[in-house]
Amino acid sequence: MEVTYILINNICLFIIFFGIQKCILDICYRRGKIDYNLLLYNTRRKIMFIKNINDNSVTNIQSYEFTSYPDILRLYLSKDSDIDFINNLSGFEIYLDAETRVYNCFEYKYLYNKTDNYIEFINNNTIYYTYAIYNDNNYITSVITVLDDKYENGILVNSGYDYSARNYASDMIITDENGCYNYKVIKGKITTTSDSEKVEQLAVIKNNTLKSIYRFKIQELTNTCQNIIINGISYNGKHYSYNYSDQNNISNLVQMAKTTGMDVPYHADGESCELYSPTDIYTIYIAQEINVTQNTTYLNQLKAYIDTLDDIDAIKNIVYGQELTGEYLQNFNNIMEHSQKIIEVLNAETAKISQ
Repeated sequence: MEVTYILINNICLFIIFFGIQKCILDICYRRGKIDYNLLLYNTRRKIMFIKNINDNSVTNIQSYEFTSYPDILRLYLSKDSDIDFINNLSGFEIYLDAETRVYNCFEYKYLYNKTDNYIEFINNNTIYYTYAIYNDNNYITSVITVLDDKYENGILVNSGYDYSARNYASDMIITDENGCYNYKVIKGKITTTSDSEKVEQLAVIKNNTLKSIYRFKIQELTNTCQNIIINGISYNGKHYSYNYSDQNNISNLVQMAKTTGMDVPYHADGESCELYSPTDIYTIYIAQEINVTQNTTYLNQLKAYIDTLDDIDAIKNIVYGQELTGEYLQNFNNIMEHSQKIIEVLNAETAKISQ
């Protein structure tokens, strides 16, 4: 009785194991990873072959798999595979032996890719088109592969449904070491760019690079100027920042002090609000505005100087705070001299309020 129980138990375990194995292999098969019939074939040590559905002729193969299920089927070649036979297939069947057909491949009519070890077929003949794309000046700027049979500003250079068409590798080197385009479209045909055209391109590239460096440098200098202004000034041992909110706030307080002649509430950075006399609030305000005028005037003169430069390295080497020279220094001094006169008037107004 015990022996019978053990025997039945082992049979059940074997059935369960075989069922699980079959399920796993079936999943792998569906994903194009493996075919459990192929494992069975290897166990039997029989010869796998393919049959042409048109004339029933056959040739041996080693094995097969789906490299992209269900689109691409790969046939691994054996030593006695008839390569020409396989290359000319337009639908076939795979057999483990004369009685065991494992796959009907009637849809796999199109040769996709081949190497010394395998040949691949695909079940559709979707055409892929490769175009050389040209710009408004007719220079070739890129090569792309798409499904569209027409492409604006594109010259067709290749098409097909096989691996080489889907993964077309152009031998065109689009630009040279200077960034000049090597090819141009003339009367619908791709031609090599002439030396004179490359000279023109170099001039355009230099000009565009100069503009780009100029914009970057101006933005860099402007940011530095704004940060200095926002950082503010120091007065009586305390620091006062001057962001946009501070600028609006202290301007209103100055008007309030001017109108009332009374102390107004304000605060230094990181400190509590306290009352400031009209003289103090005016002094802080004037110092902030002097800082604004000095830095914005300096920036404007530095930008005017940069406008005269046509050398990329010279523009790159400009730094905020470097000394102004010539007419730019003269303009800066004239503006600051006039600003000082304005300050003197403001100081006189402050003195009247404080009396």
